[in-house]
Amino acid sequence: MDHNHGDEEEKFYKGLFFGILLGVGLIWFLGTKEGKKIKKQITEKGEEFVEKAQENIDAALSEGFVEDEGLGLGGSNQDAKEPPKRYFEDE
Repeated sequence: MDHNHGDEEEKFYKGLFFGILLGVGLIWFLGTKEGKKIKKQITEKGEEFVEKAQENIDAALSEGFVEDEGLGLGGSNQDAKEPPKRYFEDE
């Protein structure tokens, strides 16, 4: 029975160690100039990614590769009278 208690204690100390490590990392990330610089770079790269993704989506919609009807929140064709839309044009 002592064997199970030792495993639980070992897991506790591992969790404590990694929790402290994560806390120190967050404090460094949010509190130092270097961390703020990295945070700014990540934010800028994320914004660039979103802009490029939006441009690609707009281009696909304008070229007819994707139908915008039925996409998004709750779009369902179950009650529709016409067959489901195809997302790629026939060549």
